[in-house]
Amino acid sequence: MLIIGDLDYLTGYQISLLVVYIIPVGFAAIYVGPRLAILLAILSVAISLGSNLWASLPYSELPIQVLNATIAPIVFIISVGFLHALKRTLLRSE
Repeated sequence: MLIIGDLDYLTGYQISLLVVYIIPVGFAAIYVGPRLAILLAILSVAISLGSNLWASLPYSELPIQVLNATIAPIVFIISVGFLHALKRTLLRSE
């Protein structure tokens, strides 16, 4: 996750690598469980926002910052739920 965060910082705030953060979150959801995956999802968003702020991402207003900081974890948590449900379904069908 830190390597992805470093790459995210190096690419700057104009190119978002937030989609790449879902890879370790997805693996955690499938192989470990939803609790760790949600923790990694929150950590991913924090690292992504931190790298963008560190790269001097300009925002016009606070509501835009709040919106961007809210949408990403919601999408990650929904993805964790889907992957965990898919794993349970596949295990039941075997």
